[in-house]
Amino acid sequence: MNPVKLPFDQYQRYCIVKDAIEAVRGGGEPLKILDVGGSPGTLTDFMPSDDIYILDRVPSTKGRFIRGDGTALPFREKTFDIVISVDVLEHIVPDVRESFIKELKRVSRDYVFIAAPFKTHNVQEAEVILYDVIKAASGEEHAFLREHIKYGLPDEQGVTQTLAESGWQTLSVPNGVLKRWLPMMALSIYVTGDKFLKSLARRINTFYNENYYPSDNCEPSYRHLLASCRGGFREEVVLKIEGLGVAADGKKDLDLSWLSPLINLHGYNALRKAGDLEREEFKKVIETRDKNIKSLEDTLEAREGYIKGLKATVEQKDNRIQKLKARVEKKDERIAELVKRLDLLEKSRGVKALKGLGIIKQPK
Repeated sequence: MNPVKLPFDQYQRYCIVKDAIEAVRGGGEPLKILDVGGSPGTLTDFMPSDDIYILDRVPSTKGRFIRGDGTALPFREKTFDIVISVDVLEHIVPDVRESFIKELKRVSRDYVFIAAPFKTHNVQEAEVILYDVIKAASGEEHAFLREHIKYGLPDEQGVTQTLAESGWQTLSVPNGVLKRWLPMMALSIYVTGDKFLKSLARRINTFYNENYYPSDNCEPSYRHLLASCRGGFREEVVLKIEGLGVAADGKKDLDLSWLSPLINLHGYNALRKAGDLEREEFKKVIETRDKNIKSLEDTLEAREGYIKGLKATVEQKDNRIQKLKARVEKKDERIAELVKRLDLLEKSRGVKALKGLGIIKQPK
């Protein structure tokens, strides 16, 4: 992936780390770099030619992934040329932050780079505002910002002192001018959270990264990059790293007026929401109608089944009546035959003789 298409906040923090690594690179050989907490492997997009290891609890499909804990790194001393940690320190419980930093130093041969937002009134206030914006927009708390607030942001002076132990030299460079970071983060939440505007997000980030990042590293900033070197930096490297920062009067003002017509064209939130509500109501009416039709169809089917059953019963009874009629007709025929035979018998000479002798009485 072309890193310039990354969300601006990811781009600015990894771009300055990449620039700092290039400042200390001694030759053209690939560097062995460990990114602690670096999933999903964003550094590999910036530095594809280097040997990059990603240690995290969350899997990464990029780089050489190792599942592990930053406070107990599973490596020998001085295993890596450079060890970095980008926007991770503020998510670590304060009691173990010092041991985390010491682990980074232990496994690094020469350099440790830590990028993080540090505790100042302006940064804390900006995060609380953004936290409230996200909660109002989505109805949910932002997990990462909630951790920032819960644990408290790290103290830059304390981190610098830990880095400076045992003869390490540390330089601080601002990253992400604060008055741009806050509106851009709020805008990103708005754009990516709207299905009609989501397609604009990558273009907005690309535009910002290409046009604003070169002047993005000045005070007051959202985060700082702390670059630390075992035994101290060479003078020319100090100048390069310090040169990553920009004078306050050299930055561009954040001009996002070009977004207004785009948002107006793609937005119309009130109309869309009204239309969505109307569609939902209409959908409910259709669903209710379909249920009623289904109920009537079921009733009709049941009635037709009942009628069919009645017809079958009537047909059975008709068949039985027909059989009874046939039996009665046969009996009537039998009786008529017997009567006829009796008449013939009475008219016979034998019967007459018997009647004359008084043996058979005459019927009264």
